[in-house]
Amino acid sequence: MAADTVRVNFMMSRENLDRVDEACSRWGVNRTAFINFACMNFLHQEELFYTDGFSSKMMAARQMGEDGVFREFPVGLSDESSQGAGE
Repeated sequence: MAADTVRVNFMMSRENLDRVDEACSRWGVNRTAFINFACMNFLHQEELFYTDGFSSKMMAARQMGEDGVFREFPVGLSDESSQGAGE
């Protein structure tokens, strides 16, 4: 049985697209397959975050800006220090 599919358009930084293309070349897959795999991995990590209470990939995603580039934080600022606020 074929899966239902939809077309998705999104913005990605040139730097990240170059990294995707490099990974695609190494793995021998196309962009669509790689991005689908990455999304499924992210969703799996999200599930682990809510069931296990921790996920480094979710923490990393929170640090990504709108343009898809990771923001830089001052040295010494860790995820642990920012997680206790408001809890």
